Amino acid sequence: MKPRQTDRRRQRDQFLRQIQRLRLRGIARGEIEPASEREEGWLVNLRTGARFREDDFIIPGLLFSAERMLIELEAQEAGEEGADAQADPDAG
Repeated sequence: MKPRQTDRRRQRDQFLRQIQRLRLRGIARGEIEPASEREEGWLVNLRTGARFREDDFIIPGLLFSAERMLIELEAQEAGEEGADAQADPDAG
């Protein structure tokens, strides 16, 4: 009997979890800056020597996607505010 193929949603979730693992390890090595409160919490726990599991800081793929979208929106808004301030230095 041929093994069943993993469905696309499961594959995507596994892929996003692996991305999170790689990000956390990059943060631990100092190669990547934390982009979310969850990643900052990872770094704080790492620096304090707290006992924790890496999986405690890995969230389901759908939540990770939503977190990334929020980060991008915040960055866009910050960029727009910065552009507005540069265009009109007397405003604000």
